[in-house]
Amino acid sequence: MGRMDQGFSLCRASRYVGVAGFFMAAAFASARASCPDVSTSYSANLFNSITKGVALANAACTAEGEPRGGACNSFVGMVVDKTYGQPDLKTAGGYLTVTQLIAYLPSSTTWTFMGPAASQDVLNQAQTDANNGAPVIALSTDHVALLLPSPVLVLSRGFANLCVPMSAAHFSADPSLNYASGPLSLSWPLPDGVSIWERTGPLMPHSP
Repeated sequence: MGRMDQGFSLCRASRYVGVAGFFMAAAFASARASCPDVSTSYSANLFNSITKGVALANAACTAEGEPRGGACNSFVGMVVDKTYGQPDLKTAGGYLTVTQLIAYLPSSTTWTFMGPAASQDVLNQAQTDANNGAPVIALSTDHVALLLPSPVLVLSRGFANLCVPMSAAHFSADPSLNYASGPLSLSWPLPDGVSIWERTGPLMPHSP
């Protein structure tokens, strides 16, 4: 699934700390001067809370294996459910698959299509809304990623020269591609065919 047809997988919680720290430091160093500043809406407490939820979902999905075609589906649905308290991606057998998400989201009364990932305005708003506590995901025909709070967007030369939000994603076909906190361009080399969706309603409470 995802980049080069590779799917999500799960990495160990220890990878999360090192990878997250690396990409957050890189974001500050390289993106502030050339990308929109969204630091006023950023909360370190919210970032820590969500990345803890990501690690817990990662561990749970690792223990369960890959039910019904991919741990990536369980990962995103589980974080939205367990961390944000929004169970609408949950099913009787687990969580919506990518194919099910594609069918479900357009008719959902709780999720809103923000626009294509090829739009800088959409990416800017997606990062701001993620900072404000809204569940935001990026979705293609074979991959899904969760957007994370971040004080900056990261300029990606390979992602159509767009400033991209921070995200978390997993690749079952090649675990070396897993990342806990990194630019959205790590999930897709180009924004073509990637859409951004936001869960509306009550936001996750947090403090600066």
